[in-house]
Amino acid sequence: MRVGVIGLGRAGQVHLDAWRRVETVQLVAACDPDVTGRRRARDAGLAAYADPMAMIARERIEAVSIASPPLY
Repeated sequence: MRVGVIGLGRAGQVHLDAWRRVETVQLVAACDPDVTGRRRARDAGLAAYADPMAMIARERIEAVSIASPPLY
């Protein structure tokens, strides 16, 4: 299953770590409006996006973890 994560703050990092332990998951992309979060995604070998809809459309995402603050 192709998975993406929306939000790469503290909670998003927990989601990334958890998904990496699931053998049937291919973690492919992450989305964060902040450049630091996107850099973190690229450093982890993931495609990085500022817009979650673009991430879902381009990466053929089958599931997402939403780890963004309520504001977003």
